[in-house]
Amino acid sequence: RVSCLMQDNKKRWWMSAGVSARGYPCIFDPLHRNFKKIPVDYPAKGLLYIQSIFQDSKGQIWMVTGVDGLFVLDTFKNIFKKYTTVWPEFFSDVWNMHEDKQTGRYWLETDKGIVLYDPKLKQYYHQKNNPEFLQCFMDTIFCTKAHSLYLDYNSVLWATDRTKNGAHISYRYDTKKNVLAQTNNHSGWIYRYFTDVSGITWGYGNILGR
Repeated sequence: RVSCLMQDNKKRWWMSAGVSARGYPCIFDPLHRNFKKIPVDYPAKGLLYIQSIFQDSKGQIWMVTGVDGLFVLDTFKNIFKKYTTVWPEFFSDVWNMHEDKQTGRYWLETDKGIVLYDPKLKQYYHQKNNPEFLQCFMDTIFCTKAHSLYLDYNSVLWATDRTKNGAHISYRYDTKKNVLAQTNNHSGWIYRYFTDVSGITWGYGNILGR
């Protein structure tokens, strides 16, 4: 089973291969047409709950595994290592991440809420540490319970959450204008977002909307 797929800037395909929801990272080299398993510096030595693999603008390849940890590829030894080789220690599990290529910052979806990491200052910003007074961290529901985090091409952050009465809310946070808004309430759950060629961002799951 392949649970995630990513093509890097060398046109190599990265994926998670395994059984059920757990697997191991591997790479397909189109030039030699073969698959290669990538080792992970992981004490348990078992299959990982890989959520995504992506490459940032600096060429670093990241592997997001939720409770199993956040990893970054050591390109010299060709092994995934714990993120603390490049970032300071974090206080939560990361389930999703996106890089804002315009600012160089990273948005993280964690089990303790939304977090913003600034690699230049080596600082994590969140609800309890918000020196820039970002509106997204002033909304308790958004910054602590929102899921399905997505950053579109215009540096607009999207997320969804369920209210106490069962309704589902979509959020739109304009990172440039520092404006957070609820886009709509709906009966279905949005699992993913994507932006089409015209610049419109869609949400989909058991419903489809924009």
